[in-house]
Amino acid sequence: MKRDAKKILFWLAGIALLVALTATTPAQTSFPNTNWLSLAELTNKWAATPLEKIAQAAEQGDAQAEHYLGYCHVEGFRTNQNVTEGVAWYQRALQHGYVPAANNLGLVYQRGLLGSNDLGQAIYFYSYAAERGFAQAQANLGILYRDGTGVQRDPAAAMKWFRRAAEQGHSIAMVEIGRLYRFGVGVDTNFAEAENWFQKVAAKDDPLGLLNLGLLYEQQERSGRAVALYQRAADNGSSDAMAQLYLCYWEGRGVTTDRAKAMEWLTKAAATDNPFAECLLGYRCEYTEWEGNGASRRLPPPNLIGALKWYRRAAEKNWAGGQYHLGLLYLDGKVVERDEARGLELVRAAADQGLHDAIEELAGLYARGIGEPRSEMERPIRLFERTGSAEEVSFRYDYGLGTGRDVVSAAQWHCRAVLRGNYPESLVGKIYFEPPKRNGVSIVNAPDRQEVTIYKPSTSENPSDETLRALSLYLKAALGDAASALQIGNICLTGQNAPKSMTNAWAWFNMAARKGSTEAAGKIAGLESQMSAEAMKSARQQFSNLNAELNRVGDSVRSMGGRLGADAQNNSNVSPP
Repeated sequence: MKRDAKKILFWLAGIALLVALTATTPAQTSFPNTNWLSLAELTNKWAATPLEKIAQAAEQGDAQAEHYLGYCHVEGFRTNQNVTEGVAWYQRALQHGYVPAANNLGLVYQRGLLGSNDLGQAIYFYSYAAERGFAQAQANLGILYRDGTGVQRDPAAAMKWFRRAAEQGHSIAMVEIGRLYRFGVGVDTNFAEAENWFQKVAAKDDPLGLLNLGLLYEQQERSGRAVALYQRAADNGSSDAMAQLYLCYWEGRGVTTDRAKAMEWLTKAAATDNPFAECLLGYRCEYTEWEGNGASRRLPPPNLIGALKWYRRAAEKNWAGGQYHLGLLYLDGKVVERDEARGLELVRAAADQGLHDAIEELAGLYARGIGEPRSEMERPIRLFERTGSAEEVSFRYDYGLGTGRDVVSAAQWHCRAVLRGNYPESLVGKIYFEPPKRNGVSIVNAPDRQEVTIYKPSTSENPSDETLRALSLYLKAALGDAASALQIGNICLTGQNAPKSMTNAWAWFNMAARKGSTEAAGKIAGLESQMSAEAMKSARQQFSNLNAELNRVGDSVRSMGGRLGADAQNNSNVSPP
């Protein structure tokens, strides 16, 4: 797989993840129980009190002291880190009715501080504290439901818990409600409602509210107002806002482009241990761009030592972008000695977090024989499917690379690539369908008479003739041709250049039967007599998925006037297969 050095996909996920990371901090400012103080308040309360004196109070059963002492041991604050000791103090505080300790126990288990993360225990303790009105636990529980972490993803449950926390004035919960409305997660997209929630938090001069209101304004192309909000948030110490100011000045969004000022903001953000900024600063060290104007343009030399430093710092914080780019340095032998094992380990770690570029890179490494897939889902074909790399998946199915040859799947993925418009021109070919005509007028609703013609350029990278024939049948089936669906069903049933599959055959025969094929109806009856209940369930699901996709393909072809790919008249090198 080719790498695109100019893609900075990790920054898009960066801001979204930083909000979630912020939500796991144990700070809270308003509780229904006046005995519940936030850790920030407890820290201020006991800033001048020797830890030994606080420990004495804890030994005598003071729940606040027990909770605070637990925090000190877990985080290594004012004493050596001892998570086991800290957990014991949290448990004592909880036994004395101090509910915030349950939230912090949840954090310990979610973060895996006892050796491995235990989301079941984390959810148990968050739920315990949330049900008893502790706002931070309610917000934490909402995030788990929002993301489907340890529980079934449930935006409605997330909204419920965010609202409960927001009723107590919890700023992070308010921001999360605004984000649900901004992105339409579990609710209809509603920018006005999102703005309302963000403004409530921004009115407190809270950096998180200012940042998210700015992001909303940028989405609405109100970049000038966004920059002003980022500036206020940055002045209040928000490293995320500093990173956004970098992007605004670098790209000229809402301000005049000023690369020097942009780098000042990025350096400030990275100096605060912000992993997104660290990763992006590493990228700027590794990949430089032209600066200046006219004859004064110059290309600064790459600073690979700086790139290594910043990628490593981001990777140490488990930041996927840092892991991915650091892994590439090890794989390429840049700055560090080439180490395929270490590079593979880092790329895998980033892929495990869902980073698109890392998943593609991992698939490419396996395809080149570097490393072994850890499971069926890590086979290159599965990884390419996961990233939606339709052209790569089609090519692999077509020629049986890392999988059995399957021209039907190759045709499906080829069609997806063309419809998305992201298939390389040398591989696209020219796909047309010609509706029948009556008195010179096209009759688009006469599918049995439609013809599909596929042209392809004369290159060695073309889809095979077998796949192009399957593609022709696939497109005709999408346009409603029963005979074409029947033929694909026969390919699946006989295993001709495709895996033998009764479930796939049943789905295609069903498609043909619904278009009026009596032959297909007879084949369905024969198959059903041989299929188990489980196989029938799988076949019905396969048919449902197939029906939905064929409807989309048919609609797309018709809406494009029966033409996919570039106009064949503009390419003298094309020839029919």
